[in-house]
Amino acid sequence: LAKIEWRNSLHQMYAHASEKNEIMQNKQTIYIFGNPLLDFDNLPVQLAPELAKVMPEINFVVMDPNENLYPKNKELMIIDTALGIDKIKILEDIDKIELSPQYSLHDHDLGFNLKLLKKLGKLDKVKIFCVPPNMNKKQALDGLVRLIIKKMTPRYFSEEK
Repeated sequence: LAKIEWRNSLHQMYAHASEKNEIMQNKQTIYIFGNPLLDFDNLPVQLAPELAKVMPEINFVVMDPNENLYPKNKELMIIDTALGIDKIKILEDIDKIELSPQYSLHDHDLGFNLKLLKKLGKLDKVKIFCVPPNMNKKQALDGLVRLIIKKMTPRYFSEEK
């Protein structure tokens, strides 16, 4: 029953959001990163199917950090694990991403790819939903859904204050 009420409340938020039609027509893609074999890095990957069920108007694409990213209108939305945080946070400044040591071409990671896309002029804006590795799965799902809705329908939430 709680799950149904939770889903209904999310759908009500969409119904009242003035951007609903725009979101539905321009199906947004959110890229999900993580290593399904590593417990500290697989929560976003575990959440991908549930996110797709709750928010079918969004393409959730699980990717390897070494795959090519294709920013739409020079923008990307990403979900990834972040160490050193205790709640979901949004990172929008690519320059704050710390790079791993680069010893060979095989050491390129998501941070490197994002900085390269920015330098090449292919990326202007990024929203990275950073998930702590030890967060409860339901808590992470609830938090991500709320933040994604908030970031995709900012006018509705700014009136809510």
